[in-house]
Amino acid sequence: MMQPCNIMTERLYARSARSQPFILPTGLILLAACAPELQMQGRQTLRLVENSPSTAALTGWSVIATDADTPSDQLEWSVADRRFILQDSPDGTGKMLAVRAGQQFDFEAEQNRDGILPVPVIVWDGSNAAIITVPVQLTDLNDHRPVFAKSAVMVQLKNGGAHTKLWQAQATDGDGTAAHNTLAYSLGPSADRHLFVIDSKTGEIYGTSRLTGAGSSAGAGSAGLDGNFLASQSVTLLWPACPSPAPRRPPLLRITRPTAALSANPKRSSIRHR
Repeated sequence: MMQPCNIMTERLYARSARSQPFILPTGLILLAACAPELQMQGRQTLRLVENSPSTAALTGWSVIATDADTPSDQLEWSVADRRFILQDSPDGTGKMLAVRAGQQFDFEAEQNRDGILPVPVIVWDGSNAAIITVPVQLTDLNDHRPVFAKSAVMVQLKNGGAHTKLWQAQATDGDGTAAHNTLAYSLGPSADRHLFVIDSKTGEIYGTSRLTGAGSSAGAGSAGLDGNFLASQSVTLLWPACPSPAPRRPPLLRITRPTAALSANPKRSSIRHR
């Protein structure tokens, strides 16, 4: 909050040691009792691309300072974030931020993962200070490769049923925004590729038909793409061989002799004699 601006006049011998007065023609001095006022002009949010060293000023804006009792050329400017410096605006009426020489910004290393860097700009008139926070939008780059935990895996399956989930490929990406860390999965080149399908969003691998046969293994190479970088993983799937079904024997034909009672009464017998 700005302090109230009360113009004070003092004799030369009564001035404060910390104040920076200027002498009036009457022999009185004017102490800096009014706080500076700061105002941004131009764009309200500045943009900076990560990992791009630049000493150029962030153009399109400036901070203007006014003070009722201190000339503008006696105001002291500073910036709290030491990664930035201040430069004079082209018209000389204010200041602009510029990146300090050799300084780079890593989007993922910043505490504010939304990419907004609050940069305090401070003006001091010798007695009072004013602060304005300049928002700098740090733009994330696609500069991290997706990574699989292992470059090759071997998976032992309990069964190789058709359309069942066999394996899920999972890769990670260190970029800080969804636009650059969302992966698309696909199957890599393989002689067994026709045996599998993969969900491009989840990395889940399914069999297209039942996996059978002795020696029971197949390769399903998976890949993760983040739009710029590609990572690959070799997946070998093993499944138990299906046992051969037992040969089916024809049913036995049982022939039994009719009992004596049935033989005595041919009409009730289940076996007719000719």
